[in-house]
Amino acid sequence: PELFLNAMSDKSILITLLLFCFTTVSAQYRPAYNAPLYHSLKRLQEKHNRNDDFIMVCNSYIDEKWDSTLYFTQKVIAEQQDQEILDYSYFIRGYGFLKSKVPQEAKNSLQQVSTAFEHYELTRNILGEIALETEQYEMALQYLKEAEAHSSPQQKAIVASTVKHNLGIAYLHLGKFSEAESY
Repeated sequence: PELFLNAMSDKSILITLLLFCFTTVSAQYRPAYNAPLYHSLKRLQEKHNRNDDFIMVCNSYIDEKWDSTLYFTQKVIAEQQDQEILDYSYFIRGYGFLKSKVPQEAKNSLQQVSTAFEHYELTRNILGEIALETEQYEMALQYLKEAEAHSSPQQKAIVASTVKHNLGIAYLHLGKFSEAESY
């Protein structure tokens, strides 16, 4: 082991450690870890308290019941006209597919979220993570830079560090070590 370590440069040791140690972080999208998202869902439930299917979308997401989330988001998307409800439904559906280990469907749903969505930066970060996991590093950079640009003040603390972390991973995989160092 000592001979091997001597043969490796400090930079390659650091990069190797980073590649082994860092994975994408997705807990931030769960309402229990994301107070602004949780409060937005609660606010929307009160605002749209007559829309039983949307109430079920929110509840199944909060309770992390992904099959129910997928079922009720499909119903809401098919029947809904309100863009705010559609954006939340596409976001929640995308995350449900991600948790169900169906990344292509997650990507398809998340790409339907409009730029007006209150948590747009979370959407773009998830898309960046999907691109990272599917080894589409240039695409990951595109999504993650967009997430960084759309980061709102209330999400900054939650999203900024994760986006920067994911940007660093993308740059590492692309062999752009000097760019990765700044993240």
